[in-house]
Amino acid sequence: MKSTSLIALLFALSINASAQYASTLNDGNTWLGRFYGWSVTDYRYVIDGDSMTMNTFYKKLYAYHNDSNESTFTALLREDVNEGKIYRYDGEGVEVLLYDYSLDAGESTTIHAMGMDYEVTIDSVTTITIDGEERRKLYFSDAGRFAFWIEGVGSCYGINDPALAFSADYDPILFCFYKENLLNWTSFPDSFQCLDVLSIDDNDHDYSIEVWPNPFSNHINLSFAGNISNGVVTITSTTGTLIDQQSISSLGRSKTLNLSHLNNGVYLLSITDSNGQRFTKQIIKLS
Repeated sequence: MKSTSLIALLFALSINASAQYASTLNDGNTWLGRFYGWSVTDYRYVIDGDSMTMNTFYKKLYAYHNDSNESTFTALLREDVNEGKIYRYDGEGVEVLLYDYSLDAGESTTIHAMGMDYEVTIDSVTTITIDGEERRKLYFSDAGRFAFWIEGVGSCYGINDPALAFSADYDPILFCFYKENLLNWTSFPDSFQCLDVLSIDDNDHDYSIEVWPNPFSNHINLSFAGNISNGVVTITSTTGTLIDQQSISSLGRSKTLNLSHLNNGVYLLSITDSNGQRFTKQIIKLS
């Protein structure tokens, strides 16, 4: 009898573990996508740090556009992991609801989208597996267009836009979502169009480096501006395997690397100088 009870308990615990809520607002979480409208703009949203406002902790959301290193503070967000909801602080002492992952098919709620209240009715709910975890995927009709939310990721538009309502000239789409710099979800059927590891550019250099073309076929060019000497250039796989290594002292102002021996795929190019400053760039080898 005790054995049967123990098995039942373990089974119940396994179900609860598989259904564990996946939080969305973790430091470093990054959303890459593109805005379509009067012009086309690439975007990157990043969760970075906390803010105490109205005696409540919020996560800070920043935006970057078109590969710029200039960030724009975008929103204060809060996640209630017990209720499966995400809120935005509106700046006037009030929270507005952005997401409710707990909804079931046929249920409705009022969220804040495009600067106004907007009613969303969930058409259907499925589950998808991300990193070995079951996540809820909620489908709804967004002013006649197909849309969805994914627990732990956000909307098909990106974290900042749970819905678009009746917007005519603003059409964002989420391409890649990264957790801890690793690709966690992509809207592309072929995830190769999203780099497996988020690119890291260390900006505290005494020099600047250009890398082109990228993607490349056989050769890649490096161009240096500033003082750089007595270091190394390394090419590694995304799993850390060393592919190639050269001394910086022989590079001069520019260098062409012959990487024709590499298989097609994503690699990390790192340059480390004698002071420990490092520049890292993802490169893609294509035929």
